Amino acid sequence: MATDPVTVPVPRRSKDYGKLEYGCDHYRRRCKIRAPCCDKIFPCRHCHNEAANSSSNPKDHHELVRQDVNQVICLVCDTEQEVAQVCSNCGVNMGEYFCGICKFYDDDVS
Repeated sequence: MATDPVTVPVPRRSKDYGKLEYGCDHYRRRCKIRAPCCDKIFPCRHCHNEAANSSSNPKDHHELVRQDVNQVICLVCDTEQEVAQVCSNCGVNMGEYFCGICKFYDDDVS
């Protein structure tokens, strides 16, 4: 007899929860991206490009087109979702600055 998995609700967070605490060397933000070109997850397009272009096989070298990103992963609750500023699961701003056209997120707005 199969049982349904138990869904544990994720607590809703304030939109500013974790601001400037997450990210990579290039950007402070609360999401990662799924690169549509290779279906791998990276903190940002620069991290993707550095990894892809450092491959020993030149055939694996490629650049991510930021505007092609369709999926992001919230770093607070680990939910994968369509591109949006606010996480659909926990409610945090994944980037204080957000552009849905450019698919760009950044918490450092200075």
